[in-house]
Amino acid sequence: RAIRELEHAGTLAAQIEADLRFHRALAKAAANPIFVLLLDLLADLMRASRQKTLGKHGSRIAVDHHRRILDAVRKRRPARARKEMLDHLRLNLKHLRGEAP
Repeated sequence: RAIRELEHAGTLAAQIEADLRFHRALAKAAANPIFVLLLDLLADLMRASRQKTLGKHGSRIAVDHHRRILDAVRKRRPARARKEMLDHLRLNLKHLRGEAP
């Protein structure tokens, strides 16, 4: 659901909140309360980073990455889910550093 919300969000603020909901849903699905707590603590920093990345690059890349991550999780392929999440995080880091178009 958060992926659809991100895809169809009409404002940057709505895109950011949908993105955060996706990551929080993944954390909850992992049944790791520490991960959920960390995401909650980092929410403001994540909003600021999403402001930059989604603001500059739009939501298409995030939607594509989120779909790949979710597909791997649904198919119970942890190695692939890990790879997809790491790819997602690496690209976001490059975007934040201005290293990727």
